[in-house]
Amino acid sequence: MAHASSFSTDLDNLILQPGEVDIDADSLKNIYKSDHAYVNRIVENILSQAGRRRARLEDIRRSSPRRKLGTNIQKLANGTQKFVKEFSGICDIIKGIDSRAGSIAYGTFSLLLTVAQKKQQHEDVITSTLEDLGQWLSRLRAIEKSEYDNDAILQFVLKIYIKVIDFGRDAVLYYSSSSSKRLFQAVARPAQSTSEKQAGEIRSLIADLMQELLIIQHDHIRTIKSHLEREEQERHERRIDNLERLFGVSSDLCAENMIQESNRRFDGMFSKAKPKAGFARKAPQLEQISLDALSERSEYKSWMANSSSCLLLLEGENYDAYDTSPRLCWLSPVAVQFYQYFNEPENCYILYHFIDEGARGIEDSETGVVVMLKSIVLQLLRENRDVCKKLFDRIQHLSTPPAAEQESLFEILHHVLRAFSREKTIYIAVAGVENMSSIPPIRLFGRLLSLITSSDVLVTVKILVICRSGYWPNVGPKDRSDLQRALAIGGHEELLLAVFVAFGWKQRSLGNR
Repeated sequence: MAHASSFSTDLDNLILQPGEVDIDADSLKNIYKSDHAYVNRIVENILSQAGRRRARLEDIRRSSPRRKLGTNIQKLANGTQKFVKEFSGICDIIKGIDSRAGSIAYGTFSLLLTVAQKKQQHEDVITSTLEDLGQWLSRLRAIEKSEYDNDAILQFVLKIYIKVIDFGRDAVLYYSSSSSKRLFQAVARPAQSTSEKQAGEIRSLIADLMQELLIIQHDHIRTIKSHLEREEQERHERRIDNLERLFGVSSDLCAENMIQESNRRFDGMFSKAKPKAGFARKAPQLEQISLDALSERSEYKSWMANSSSCLLLLEGENYDAYDTSPRLCWLSPVAVQFYQYFNEPENCYILYHFIDEGARGIEDSETGVVVMLKSIVLQLLRENRDVCKKLFDRIQHLSTPPAAEQESLFEILHHVLRAFSREKTIYIAVAGVENMSSIPPIRLFGRLLSLITSSDVLVTVKILVICRSGYWPNVGPKDRSDLQRALAIGGHEELLLAVFVAFGWKQRSLGNR
């Protein structure tokens, strides 16, 4: 039978079998592929055999007065050796007794202590490692069962089994050896270079296996999480689709689609097809209000710095000055820039653009307000999956007569805003307000202001209203628009603190300055 150490260095040279039958490494690997349980039994048998040999040796030591005395002396010597190392002055004391005999006595004494210590260390390493392996064996079996289809993990377990078999066989050989052979083995092969090294290799392999399992576990968790996330997102999209059908609106009312449609219509105005005059129509260079320019205005700074929910009314010259079609949907550049600036995960940005009523088949201004409210509600629910899930059933089963639909939507919007946490800030830009109706919608914005400033709405809501100058003409003080005046007359004087107005921004062709 080959010595066990040959198996540690060369797996193909492994020869092991508790029942005195040789099994080489290739045979063991092939058996493991088809029958894990058989290899488990080999490992369990050799560990059991090592345990029995150890117990048998302990019984012999206890039953023999001479061996029992030797064992006690060995343990005492192990402790004494440590004591001698700590108190090196003992050497001088022994040598001082007799200059010649003292040195010989101390050398002999030191050698005996060293031999006893090495032998005890060797046995301690074997004993502690066998105890640890006995505990780990059941865990390795559990890993085999849970990762039965993972060849890489199974090969890892097999490597550990091979090392355990190697160590167990050495332990059996040690406990079966004579006292003189064990003594010689302790001196010739110190524990640090044999059993301790083998034990360290096994523990290192087990640590590597645990690390590999941790990586696999994290991969499983990520896969499951990704799967659940995908399913939840699909359910969320189905909820939004159901709400769109319930509201009777299309999915193009989201901010991104509005911007794309605006750009498409804008580009279509200046097609490359040759007109009858023989020259192509070119898009004029426009001087437009930009977010950078707007951010320099004191009204904008005050609006942004306000920690409470508030509204900014931006009035200016016709930003569709070159547009001859009243049905054209073209978003104000400042609205687009505002969206791009605040469209971040920590914010929630909502965009709505009123176009000519005929473009959407809208019959009256009230219907226009209803479509806007539906769009804002849908965009808020689309941006916050948890809120949508929480309020979906309540909204879905809501039955409202047409006459009360607008008030019902305000109530839904109120519930949606209440479901948002105070950590977020919601930005709502409403552009093209002048297309909503010929009469300024004072009631609409008064209602919005009352809603966003109510005490039960914790989230901060900032509304940017963009319209042409003259739609809300200045009446009375120059720093007050008709919107502000109407709010005051309507008994909403307290809401004026939440309204900021910026007048005088212009948009014109650069060639017509």
